[in-house]
Amino acid sequence: MDLTDFKRTNLYVFGVDSKAKRAITASDGVKRLPSWSPDGKWIAYAGAESLSGARQVYVISVKGTDAPKNLTNQFGGPVTLEQSFSHFVWTPDSRSIVVSREHGLAKIDIGDLHSTHIVSLGGVIDPETVSMSRTGVLVWEKMDERNWGLIEMADGNSTSPSLVVDTNPQMKEWAIGEQELVQWKNSRGDQLEGVLIKPAGYKEGHKYPLIVDCYPAVGQELHEFYVGEMGGNQAFASRGYAVFFPVSRAPHVWQTVVKSEAFMQAVKGPDGWAVMVDDIMSGVDELIRRGIVDSDRMGVTGFSNGGGVADYLVTATTRFKCAVSIAAVAPDWLSEFFFPAGGGPPAAAVQWYGKDSTPWTDLEGWTKMSALYRLPNVTTPMLLADGDKDIGFLQGMIEMYQGLRYLGKDVTLLRYEGQGHGFKGAAMTDFWRRENEFFDRYLNPEATRN
Repeated sequence: MDLTDFKRTNLYVFGVDSKAKRAITASDGVKRLPSWSPDGKWIAYAGAESLSGARQVYVISVKGTDAPKNLTNQFGGPVTLEQSFSHFVWTPDSRSIVVSREHGLAKIDIGDLHSTHIVSLGGVIDPETVSMSRTGVLVWEKMDERNWGLIEMADGNSTSPSLVVDTNPQMKEWAIGEQELVQWKNSRGDQLEGVLIKPAGYKEGHKYPLIVDCYPAVGQELHEFYVGEMGGNQAFASRGYAVFFPVSRAPHVWQTVVKSEAFMQAVKGPDGWAVMVDDIMSGVDELIRRGIVDSDRMGVTGFSNGGGVADYLVTATTRFKCAVSIAAVAPDWLSEFFFPAGGGPPAAAVQWYGKDSTPWTDLEGWTKMSALYRLPNVTTPMLLADGDKDIGFLQGMIEMYQGLRYLGKDVTLLRYEGQGHGFKGAAMTDFWRRENEFFDRYLNPEATRN
């Protein structure tokens, strides 16, 4: 079933002893994350028109006698998934709900819908960290352009939070690259955006080597401080690289809403890969046009969903001097059908494919989706890596390695004992060293300083 057509779930209350159930809602729309009010009289939940639609926060009486009340459409209504309301907390008196809003939080009265804004300037709140004490103290974590792990709080009815603690004060001593939002249009005329981390100590007029992190369909990540160890990050910027995070689309993430559902329809099925290539490479060309990037020193990296993009990208362009693919999803869509990376049924791969077809009814399309059958096109040296406990993903990485090696391509596979989907401890240390050596060998960041 096409998940975009899945448009009805409802909430029920079950008796612990009697096992009897009673419907609280009975309407179209997908309801998720139900939360009881402290006094037990109300249920709040995140609701959307469809499974992949943007979510609003609703509240309904436990009696179920009145229609649900939308608390958040007063803000103009989210139009994209990253603007959805997926996290909220009740106040102790059960009269209000707190949601994350632009530059802070909003406390919404469930009776008259009056909003009180708690303004937190100079950073972005992580909505998953917002919590409320029994006495009404709000606490959350946020990040700013140079730091993450800032803990703030607002006491009682205060609308101006105070900093509790900076959990990473050492970051102020790091060589940090400036993060900038970049906008451009692809050849289709679609408006796109992404984040550029300029190299630490960036000088106007210098052209720098580029690392593209091609993880697709990012949303809230546009506002993050990029320090994730499995992808592009500030550590690369400290070594002299420009690091680029284009908000690209890809066939295996078409159900994730970025901008709008219509925007994502263009990448459904095999022909969607061409849209992905256009999204990313048009952004790269914009950085070259601005004089920031040396077009002869460009590499790409991808982890998980991003690894799937990296695997396909190097079969479609020869412009990258090197590529790193980590725990990539679905280099072979036929294997994904019979042995899904997530361990689910073949139906999951059919949904990813974007239409009701199988390898038996559309073999050409399923092979066209697969980077594995395009490996003769690859000229880019590749570093592949995965953990030997990464069930589902490891098979695809081995297939990539075996195919590239058979064709005489420049490829190395790192397989870490005891590691899963991402690395920790000594494995992470070893991978980080090897990954940096790999990029340095082909992209030579030292040349910029000379």
